[in-house]
Amino acid sequence: MDLILVGPGRAGLALSIRLLDPGHSIVGVLARDSVAAETAAERLGSQPLVWQDPLPPADLVLVAVRDDAISTVAERLALVVSAVEGVVHLSGVTPLAALSALDGPLLGSFH
Repeated sequence: MDLILVGPGRAGLALSIRLLDPGHSIVGVLARDSVAAETAAERLGSQPLVWQDPLPPADLVLVAVRDDAISTVAERLALVVSAVEGVVHLSGVTPLAALSALDGPLLGSFH
């Protein structure tokens, strides 16, 4: 499965590293901070992405940002996710409605 990580903090990076073991690939990393995206992408054997460009094709986008940022990230992703099949957030507290700005990909949460 090809994945894109949004938010390479502790949770997102740890999950992404574990997903590499069974053969999944991280095809891109998005972050507020370009240095954080570059560092995580290097560690994951991936590439840093920028918000202004369309996302590369992927099976799933993992949104691993603070709970209060999920809706804002979804709004930004809505402009660039045309080649993505699904988007999930990692919050156990935030409802799925936080991703409602995304129209097209399958939506879910994973905690």
